[in-house]
Amino acid sequence: MGKLASNTVRQKQSGFTLVELLVVIFIIGLMSGVVVMSLPDGKTSAGQQAEDLTSAIASLSREAIASGEPVSWTHIEGQNLFEQYRKGQWVALRAPSRTINRISETSNVKVSVVLLGVETKRKTLDDKRVEAEPPLVFFPTGEATPAEVRMTGEEFDIVHKVTTSGEVVFIPREERIAR
Repeated sequence: MGKLASNTVRQKQSGFTLVELLVVIFIIGLMSGVVVMSLPDGKTSAGQQAEDLTSAIASLSREAIASGEPVSWTHIEGQNLFEQYRKGQWVALRAPSRTINRISETSNVKVSVVLLGVETKRKTLDDKRVEAEPPLVFFPTGEATPAEVRMTGEEFDIVHKVTTSGEVVFIPREERIAR
């Protein structure tokens, strides 16, 4: 009878109780939920795209000064083209800035650029007749082509002014109406 009692005790000691298993499953589910909720959704909101584009444009002046070469930005139907003038031609910019590298597309934002009082109308990137003449240029001296950049989405209408000194300045709605 001693062997039977010791086997019964051993069987009760091995394994997990149902409560322990439920607690572990609950904790794993809770941690999974936190991870899933913290992941970014695949689509960037229009407001975030506009903010990223503003940051990218503002960093172009620093990029031109640091590289010693002119840098440009062109917006063509939802696409952003960042270029640098090297050896007599405009080539794609390989900037160390993550903002510039990630903001190639702003499909949720309508962007219009006014240069020297003239609206820039560009064709699609696929059109081979489009000359590589960038509308907004930042120079290594810190200067830039003066322009107004308007970004419009469903819930916002933002205007920034690019000054000749290369600064990107937000223009409040009240000042736009007063003009």
